[in-house]
Amino acid sequence: MKFKNLRYLTEQFSTLIKEHSSSNVAAPEWNPNAGVGDVDTKHLYPEKECNRDRLNFWLKTLNPSDKPVFDVHGFMNTVRMKLNLVGYDIPFNRQTELSDNMQFEMTQFGGRSGMNEQGQYFKDDGISHKNNGKGLTLVVNMTNADGAKMIDMKIQEN
Repeated sequence: MKFKNLRYLTEQFSTLIKEHSSSNVAAPEWNPNAGVGDVDTKHLYPEKECNRDRLNFWLKTLNPSDKPVFDVHGFMNTVRMKLNLVGYDIPFNRQTELSDNMQFEMTQFGGRSGMNEQGQYFKDDGISHKNNGKGLTLVVNMTNADGAKMIDMKIQEN
């Protein structure tokens, strides 16, 4: 590419940015096919049901229902890592005992702690204060499938 072509493109781009920055442009939709680092910040507002639906859809893309899992601990650690990338965490590690129906209380950014207006210490999950006192739970259901496990996950209010 020649320098004058590059210069022309940058001028056009800067003009386009100026036009859109002055108007109220809605945030782009969450692209479920994008890598975890490429998502926008809608997932940070779990009090809206549409954002929880997006998170659930995203969890569904991690493990389609027709794909058996042989290493459940490894898979759940991957799920935890992916949730960490978008600001959520679940209390899961290699020592966690597995069962067919598991529930994990979710935290956002590790939760909140500190002093409230009355001078009392508080600690919460970082979600319930934005969601009328309701936190989020990751519900994991597993079924046997020829030596492997079929895993179904969903984020619900608790």
